[in-house]
Amino acid sequence: MTTAVAALLPDGKRLHLQHGPIDLIIGAEGGPGARENYRWSRGDAG
Repeated sequence: MTTAVAALLPDGKRLHLQHGPIDLIIGAEGGPGARENYRWSRGDAG
């Protein structure tokens, strides 16, 4: 059985997730403050 693998791609903007036959390349975009707004909405702001 293969294990899950996660790695940031060399461009630093996308995440490659792989588990068995499944490959995902995921990116997210947002304006200034998007990361902080997301963390705040989750209650993770610090």
